[in-house]
Amino acid sequence: MSGGRSFVEWLVVTALCAGLAAAATTQGWLWRLDYAFYDAVMASRQASVDADVVIIAIDDRSLAEIGRWPWNRAVHALLLERLTHAGSRAVALDIILNEPEPDYPEGDAALARAIAANGRVVLPVTHASRGARSDGEALPTPVFTQAAAALGHIHIELDPDGIARSIYLWEGMHQPRHPQLSLALLALVQPETAAVWPAPAGPPAAGWRRADWMHIPFVGPPGSFRYLSYVDVLRGEVPDSLLRDKLVFIGASATGMGDIVPTPVSGHARPMPGVEVHATVLRALREGTSIGMLPGWQTGPLAALLVTGLMLVMLRSGPRFTLLVAFGLALAALAASALALRYGRVWLPPIGIVLGAMLAYPLWSWRRLEAAQHYLDAELTALDPEQDATENGTPARGPTTADRFAARIALVRNAARRQRDLQRSRDETMHFLSHDLRAPLASILTLTDMARDETPDPALPVRIGRYARKALDLADGLSQLGRAEAADPAHFIELPLDLLLQDAVDAVWPQAEAKHIRPRLDFALPEDHPCLVRGEGDLLLRALINLLTNAIKFSSEHGEVTVTLREETGGYAIDVRDDGPGIPEERQVLLFRRYSRLAQESGPRPDGVGLGLLMVRTVAERHGGSVKVASRVGEGSVFTLWLPGMTKDQPSPSHIA
Repeated sequence: MSGGRSFVEWLVVTALCAGLAAAATTQGWLWRLDYAFYDAVMASRQASVDADVVIIAIDDRSLAEIGRWPWNRAVHALLLERLTHAGSRAVALDIILNEPEPDYPEGDAALARAIAANGRVVLPVTHASRGARSDGEALPTPVFTQAAAALGHIHIELDPDGIARSIYLWEGMHQPRHPQLSLALLALVQPETAAVWPAPAGPPAAGWRRADWMHIPFVGPPGSFRYLSYVDVLRGEVPDSLLRDKLVFIGASATGMGDIVPTPVSGHARPMPGVEVHATVLRALREGTSIGMLPGWQTGPLAALLVTGLMLVMLRSGPRFTLLVAFGLALAALAASALALRYGRVWLPPIGIVLGAMLAYPLWSWRRLEAAQHYLDAELTALDPEQDATENGTPARGPTTADRFAARIALVRNAARRQRDLQRSRDETMHFLSHDLRAPLASILTLTDMARDETPDPALPVRIGRYARKALDLADGLSQLGRAEAADPAHFIELPLDLLLQDAVDAVWPQAEAKHIRPRLDFALPEDHPCLVRGEGDLLLRALINLLTNAIKFSSEHGEVTVTLREETGGYAIDVRDDGPGIPEERQVLLFRRYSRLAQESGPRPDGVGLGLLMVRTVAERHGGSVKVASRVGEGSVFTLWLPGMTKDQPSPSHIA
């Protein structure tokens, strides 16, 4: 991938991930996950409750002892009289009184007198409905409204998942004119504190209006506040000291009464009574610990900025480090959100940032992987222009594996190994050219200069010819080795090995005749055996000639060279045996190395620079075969060339390692 294209793709991935993070954070696309994290943090939070707040619960025991609901309102009047006598500071009566009691009008009168006598009772306002439509405000009946010190709405906001996390401090029909029940109570006891949340100004508008949205900082699971049973207080079983100067909330907690809601801190399906939610709101208002919500114009750009920073790191760093940074950003976003909510009372939705971080790494890694794949394909094509790097996304040639990318890497690794081998070969060749090949050429030049003398040596032409032939043989050996190293198994054809061996024996006949040696050819195979191999004929013939030439060179005058062709597991073996001096075992490892020559301890030094046996080994390996030697000093040597065989109906292999 070029630098310009890489940067453009980085910009596209950055815009996509940052845009998704910003949109998800601003638009609340992942609100369920955000709120799940919000609930987990809120549930882990524990705070102290106000010691001067008491909840008098209409619980199951009170229903069992006083009777079925609704109770005669004279009962509530008795409870209020008990609280007034005990010296309670103020009372929030979370009981709906928007209809008179026709059967017991004296009960309404008694309750109105008790409310007025207390002087600090707040009564609830509800949102009335008719069917599924709004029907305006449901106020307490006039007798109660006139007696009450204040009115407050008791609506608790439920999020789309049915969890209660927030309230509106002001609500009302056409205009948000009724404070929340706890705010109304606070205005009675701490008016200077309640003044921080004044009634919103503005003209009336159609429908139910709300203002001053507030998320509730819950202090703990249901039951965190002090609860007293309604019936115990009514009977005087609760000492006055527990009620004196207390802010009292009266409401239902009994099963089936409906005034219970699920909250982030409920846990184990334990909903929280609405009266405790109101007590929690009062504590937040008094302490100033309400949870603030960052607006979308702040959270969206922040998410985009963080993801863009991550992408900048990915642009300049490796995969392992960027993976750690991506997960680090996601964890940091979660940790920062939790800390801000728990200690800063500010809610920053983190899941949009987590989404951007988790998408950035795989998307950018995918683009990098695509770029690496294209690079590998281009390099493979450059290394072998005659083949397509891929066929339907899979390398056309090379190791078979289910992982296509791993297959490409394997091909490039093989190519790199061949490149290193070629580099080493080049270095060795340069050494050869500067020493071995230069020596005969320098000798030829020296003898040529001598030939210009007035009385030249009559043997000069012979000596010049010998050096020229030596230089030619060296160049020819080097050329043959280069051809062997460049052999392509894809171009091999079917060949009869027995005929190649016969041609090789015929080719070395002059050298053998010069030393009075007659090579003996032994076919240890049935006459009708096909003896077929797949390869390049010229290279195989040259390898066989080199083995025979080597055997003749080291054999004695009138010696014996035996060539045996036999069948061996999976192919055919050719044994070339001589009666030469043999090779010590510690020096046999040098035989197939480049430019290695083994001088005899006695006798003439052989010609050559050690390319012949290296060429044999190279040809054998390119044909999927091998070559080895078995020798002992004084007993001659046996060189064995093994090649894989084939039958006439065998398909052509697509690759030979």
